[in-house]
Amino acid sequence: MLGIDLCSIERVEGILNRHGDRFLNRVFTKEERDYVKKKKKRPETVAGLYAAKEAMAKALGTGIGPVTFQDLEIFHKPYPEGQYKGKTFALTISHEEDYALALAVVKGEEKIFSPPREFLGFLKPRPLDSHKGSVGKIGLIAGKKGMCGAFQFAGLAALRTGAGLVFAYAPREERNFFSLALPEAVVKIREEGVKKDLDLVDSLLIGPGVGVEDPILPETVGLEIKRVLDADALTYLSGLESLPNLEGAVLTPHEGEARRLFHAPKTSRKELMKKAKDFARGRACIFVLKGPGTYVTDGTRDYINDTGNPNMAVGGMGDALAGVLAYSLTQTEDLFLGACFAVYLHGLAGDLAAEDLGPGLLPRDVIAWIPKALKILKKENFLF
Repeated sequence: MLGIDLCSIERVEGILNRHGDRFLNRVFTKEERDYVKKKKKRPETVAGLYAAKEAMAKALGTGIGPVTFQDLEIFHKPYPEGQYKGKTFALTISHEEDYALALAVVKGEEKIFSPPREFLGFLKPRPLDSHKGSVGKIGLIAGKKGMCGAFQFAGLAALRTGAGLVFAYAPREERNFFSLALPEAVVKIREEGVKKDLDLVDSLLIGPGVGVEDPILPETVGLEIKRVLDADALTYLSGLESLPNLEGAVLTPHEGEARRLFHAPKTSRKELMKKAKDFARGRACIFVLKGPGTYVTDGTRDYINDTGNPNMAVGGMGDALAGVLAYSLTQTEDLFLGACFAVYLHGLAGDLAAEDLGPGLLPRDVIAWIPKALKILKKENFLF
């Protein structure tokens, strides 16, 4: 099973200041205390190990209580690994601003997938008379000269998730090259505009690799259609004095992009989450704050994702997520649910790819695992 825990570094620092070695002796074994001392008792180190023990207990299905902190032990070989009564845990510990995040998976056990119950039946079976125009049509505005990868990953991810048609708007001089990069797409000329084709598509994906100066951005970011605004579309928005209509849009910034959008360069992730919720509520849009434990909000509902892994921290992975999102929006009128499902599915495909391939994942590896992730979800009755 999988366990995940988030721990406030500031809270741990306060406990260390008040209780010092008494706290360390209660929570950690001698070997762990020696490791902490070697790291000069830094609060972020202690918070990471504390979160890892909580995650291990959750992976056991018990939580701390029936299993004590001292029952669980963490070793560094040199990467963190946990042990409990003959069970071994694969551990991932990371730090982001004010928090330590830990994930624990019991090694040697069949992986158990427990998607949120809200996803049950999200994707419907295709009728026997389905055709390419009836199962999800996406307009893809991505890429420029030297940035064909963003176009390719986003389009391929949308197709692997289930899109029947991808209409790709490429720069005129790059049209033939883009056609070769993604032969499954219907490639159109970007300079001829998109508005005239809105009746051809169910959703738009705008931004990956297009460049912030491309005139297609002011033409499309405010269109009244389901749309994903990613990468350069977000940078474009952050430079505007007045934002356009964002109703029906899904914004997908990582933390740096969110800080630019909010003009808040030193804001912590926790504060970014608050700002994201207010932003989504005020503009009737969906905000997807990417990172460990990706946060999705519509201003009222919140979702923190527990799939995905550090091996996915590579260029192009966000483009793949954007493609999955663009397809998910075609399957529902509840854009919040569609965004949550896409984030979960993308992370699950990444977990499966990492389990198969180990570190060094590429976006194309994760995209290749999307159909297998969907197959698992079907088996778990979350598709039909």
